[in-house]
Amino acid sequence: MPTREYSELMIPMLLEHLEGHSRDGGAGGRQVGGPARMPLVLDVGTGEGQVARAVTDGLGWPVLGCDLSWTQVAEARRRGGGPLYLRCSATALALSGSSVDAVVACLLLEHVADLAGVLGELARCCARMAACWW
Repeated sequence: MPTREYSELMIPMLLEHLEGHSRDGGAGGRQVGGPARMPLVLDVGTGEGQVARAVTDGLGWPVLGCDLSWTQVAEARRRGGGPLYLRCSATALALSGSSVDAVVACLLLEHVADLAGVLGELARCCARMAACWW
């Protein structure tokens, strides 16, 4: 998909979905033994971090981006922008259960061999909602 379509169509739709779900009581302002906090988003298959940076820039939410490729993680870290990045497989996410409020898997699922395993991991880590965009 051309970068322009990605930045002008897919990312704005994703941000609208996340923000709308937050307003409706989904991920936003979850209290964990104290005052409300910002939703934590996991961007699985983050690549160079375009979606992760867009969520941080557009919504101000903390994002953890993960990718299987060290090259992609290194590039995402180089580009910076606020999210944290780590290398891990989508079938074995390095997180405890229900540890994030939202999971984003943008243009990832068509690249995985074990679709059921990946979807199971996304569900295991996600406390509130998931957004998968092809």
